[in-house]
Amino acid sequence: NSIHNELGLNNGLNFPISPIFNLMLMCMGFNSKGTLSEVLRGYIGDRNADQIFRDTEKLNLFNKIYFKAEMFNVLGGNGFLRPFELASLRLMNMVEIISHWDVYMAKNLFLTQRGGTFLIDSSEKIIYSYKSNALLDFAENMTNPMEFIYNRK
Repeated sequence: NSIHNELGLNNGLNFPISPIFNLMLMCMGFNSKGTLSEVLRGYIGDRNADQIFRDTEKLNLFNKIYFKAEMFNVLGGNGFLRPFELASLRLMNMVEIISHWDVYMAKNLFLTQRGGTFLIDSSEKIIYSYKSNALLDFAENMTNPMEFIYNRK
């Protein structure tokens, strides 16, 4: 937490209630600008973003539902972020985290803290930083998160 504060990262929502309830409010967009639009992008897809899964990749939801990623093509083609593709990845991540909550979340107190992305050169100078205010972002341009590398002068 001290490193988080020293970096000036967002603490998220901190009403005097359980961190779980603060997180749920952030999932609904409270003090988490951009979260709802990013959730929506997960369901409708993004023709300007890259496809996540190879068509031949086998996905597993809840250890009960198995399918090839080519199923996403039915909803609009391939070669881009297809509808439900990102939402499926997030669901798989959520199941993993909830299944191993005690490993991933040692202290609920800091549950709503947002992270940051930092690129540091060989002389330890920060040449790029992005400080997240939303639950689901880690870059200024979520369609092309590595854009900052190509746009460096």
